[in-house]
Formats: sequence, structure tokens, C-alpha cells
Amino acid sequence: MERLKLNVYIVCGLLLATAAWSQYSPKPEKIAGKTEAWLEEVAPKTVGDFSFLPDRSQPDSDPLCSYKDPKEVYDSLAPTIGILARVYQSGAQAFDTTLIASRDRVSFHDPRVCFTAQGWVIGDEQQITIPTQTRQEIPATMVQLTGPDGKPGIAVYFYKGPRGYYGSTTRFKIALLMDQLKGRADLDGIFYRFIPMAMLDKDQVTQADKDRLIQFISQYMDEAGQKSGGYF
Repeated sequence: MERLKLNVYIVCGLLLATAAWSQYSPKPEKIAGKTEAWLEEVAPKTVGDFSFLPDRSQPDSDPLCSYKDPKEVYDSLAPTIGILARVYQSGAQAFDTTLIASRDRVSFHDPRVCFTAQGWVIGDEQQITIPTQTRQEIPATMVQLTGPDGKPGIAVYFYKGPRGYYGSTTRFKIALLMDQLKGRADLDGIFYRFIPMAMLDKDQVTQADKDRLIQFISQYMDEAGQKSGGYF
């Protein structure tokens, strides 16, 4: 019992120290040369047979993304680089992808909060790995979702920090915090989220659906790594 109390005190102390550090440490500034426009240029426009669908909803829409997140999202996350949302399509298959790049840990919320806010009900979560040809095996989280209309869906998300990839928000933020405490300067973080849009018309998620999603992400990461010079 005494050991349990000691562990609780240690955890609480670490949480308080982390909160204090986040509160009083200087906010990361925007990085020269790294902007949302730069993000649009270094992210892939094609992935295998898939091409992204440019936003043509308004005459002044940004043609290098598929849609813009609402102002409230930008205000909440305040990414020091930017947010890029693209939908890649090939025939009947389409994948909604989101990238968030920032040097501020506050920019990286738990995506499950966003899913819930958008009306999705979160089901089972599974830790998976994404095989790639040019990157390492990437740890990721696959989430089962149910939409407001009762239709099923799935999503995969993960992060990249200075020392590699992370399949959970907690591990990623702890790694960034440790690097910050050590005085490391290159603290760019990237959030990746992928959702197959074809799932919106199905009654259940099959293993084939999951395999197609993983295959697309694998191709995306190979293409993104090459296009960005290793940034992704």
C-alpha cells in the first residue's frame, strides 16, 4: 500500500511539473520557410493511382487542398506550420487525409475528442503497424467508428516527432516534452489521420477494408517521404 501511494505521488508530481512547464515555457514561434503553403507543396498530390481532389467549392478556394478546416479548429490548435486536408480518389475508392504540422505540443489534441465532437461514436481501438518500403514500420492506432446515421467507419492516426513515429497521443507528447526539456530545438511534430470515405456507404467494416486502408497509408508515407525530402 505504501509503495502504491509513493507511485501515485510520483505520477502526480510529474503531471504537475509537466503542466507547469507547459504553462511557463515560451511558446514556439513560427518557423521561417515552413508555412501552410509550404506544407501544400511538399505533401504528395498523387499516391499511386490516387489523385487528390482540389477544392472548387468557391471561386477563391485554395486549389492545393480538398477543404479547409473551420476557423475554430485553427484557433484551438494554433499550429505553427499549418493544417492540410486532402481527399485522394481512384475510381470508387477515396481516402480523406489530414496533416497537422507544428512545433507546439498544444497543437496535438487527442483525435478521439474530434471524432466525438463530429458525432462519431468510438468503438474498439487497435494498435497496428504500417509497413513501408522507404520508411520504418510505423506504429499507429486504428479506431472503429459509428457515424451519426449509424453507418460504420474506421480511421487510422499516428504522429511523427524528431525521433520517429508514435502510435498514441500520450507517447508522442511525452517524447516531445523530453526533447524540449533536453533543450532540443528541432521539435517539429506531425499528426497524420486517414479515413476511407467509401466506408460511409457500407453496413459493416471488413478485413479487406482495413487492408486497403493500410495499403494506401503505406503508399502515402513512401510518396510523402520522397516528396518532402524525408520531412514526413
